[in-house]
Amino acid sequence: MAIDVNDPAVAPTATTDPTSRPAVAAAAEPGAARLRIEGLTKTYVEKDGPVLTGIDLAVAEGELVSLLGPSGCGKSTLLRIVAGFIDPSGGSVAIDGRDVTTVPTHRRNVGIVHQSHALWPHLTVAENVAFGLEMRRVKRDERARRASEMLELVGLGGYERRVPGELSGGQQQRVSLARALVIEPDVLLLDEPLSSLDANLRVYLRDEIRRIQRDLGVTTIFVTHDREEAMAVSDRIVVLDGGRIAQTGSAVDLYRTPVSHFVMSFTGATVEFSGTVADDRGRRVVHSDLGLPCPAPSGLAVGDDVTLCIRPDDFVLGGSAGDEAAVVRGRLVDAAFLGTSAEIRVAIDAADGPTDVLVRLPARQHERLPDVGAPIELTVERDHVHVFATPTAA
Repeated sequence: MAIDVNDPAVAPTATTDPTSRPAVAAAAEPGAARLRIEGLTKTYVEKDGPVLTGIDLAVAEGELVSLLGPSGCGKSTLLRIVAGFIDPSGGSVAIDGRDVTTVPTHRRNVGIVHQSHALWPHLTVAENVAFGLEMRRVKRDERARRASEMLELVGLGGYERRVPGELSGGQQQRVSLARALVIEPDVLLLDEPLSSLDANLRVYLRDEIRRIQRDLGVTTIFVTHDREEAMAVSDRIVVLDGGRIAQTGSAVDLYRTPVSHFVMSFTGATVEFSGTVADDRGRRVVHSDLGLPCPAPSGLAVGDDVTLCIRPDDFVLGGSAGDEAAVVRGRLVDAAFLGTSAEIRVAIDAADGPTDVLVRLPARQHERLPDVGAPIELTVERDHVHVFATPTAA
């Protein structure tokens, strides 16, 4: 029977045979993948189609990779396959070069932090943290020492004798993190660990998780649907859409060079204009309300509809367009000073009627804004305009 040392459904009095201890592989060579996923697929019900399709991912030693995507995209299923909770329909999972695709959870040496804390309410904090060590037949004194050290690392030194009911939600999640880390896992798996916490606490704990992860150098998979959370903690982000990898890269890569309309809209706000592919003396270009001809994406034909996407912070106040920029003219509807930036709403005249767009400007430009209701001009450079095939309705 596979034992998840992070699952309170496992009786704390359970014992395991010494042969059930996880086989810890040798440390990966520098630059080698600590975790490698190849051709992974998962189908629960044939008529519903696959939940995951053709997932290939290599995670380096000490790297933190976030799985980001909307509900139902397959990110938690992928994490649960890596953990050994469910079997894939195809493909493989390897940790330190060892194929663990069919290896039970308790032999994989992975640490897991659940969204729901998953602490045993009748055990002390120290006993919760040390339970994985107990399952590995670590001696009592050594368990106590390592549990105390890990609680110090997560900022809960002195809490050893308390029980979970005496802790706040954030403290309970730190106990869960300590429990996952105390076994010195080859891979740490975090399944939306902050989603049940309030906004301020989420920001604090995400920074703490990143600090601890860097200090320990533990390879980590972090599942989240919150783009800011993923951008704040990750070395790389894997964006999932419909069970497939839509794009992998750093936060800057995804924000500045998205490969699809889905990736761009999921990784940040956008200002969008409608356009059409046209022929310009043998070249395919995009004509739109933006008034700036742009090269058409490959694979599109003359007459196809496209969407031009711009980040709200890529507009500049004032009209000074050259050959590589466009001026957007409209009327200032509203303006809000937010301290580090100014957000303005501008009504522009588009071919299909007036459209409001939300633009983010540097805070210092707030003083240069015209009065609400007055005409306003904004400039955007061609390099900041992303052109995608217009998404079809689901």
